[in-house]
Amino acid sequence: YPDSQTFDRFRFYNRRENSLDGGAENSMVSVNNNFLVFGLMFDSLQPGRFFAVMEMKATLVYLLMHYDVYNPEKKRPADRWIGESCIPNPTAKFVI
Repeated sequence: YPDSQTFDRFRFYNRRENSLDGGAENSMVSVNNNFLVFGLMFDSLQPGRFFAVMEMKATLVYLLMHYDVYNPEKKRPADRWIGESCIPNPTAKFVI
């Protein structure tokens, strides 16, 4: 990503808006070499991936609408780096 160390909240939104295929390539259910969540071979033909994505979105919306989630320490936990991969801190505490 260009300028990957700078936060850009519209980074992925702009990729979908400016694409020629209407954002299908950057869809959560798309299958390509860059996003292997649902597989790239015969497993990708299963229509259950659309249902799974809708369930994940519905669950996230329900949690955001009905629960308060916050960090009691009032500051962002430090990230963990494994090689070139940055992951959230697995020891971070949140209150729900």
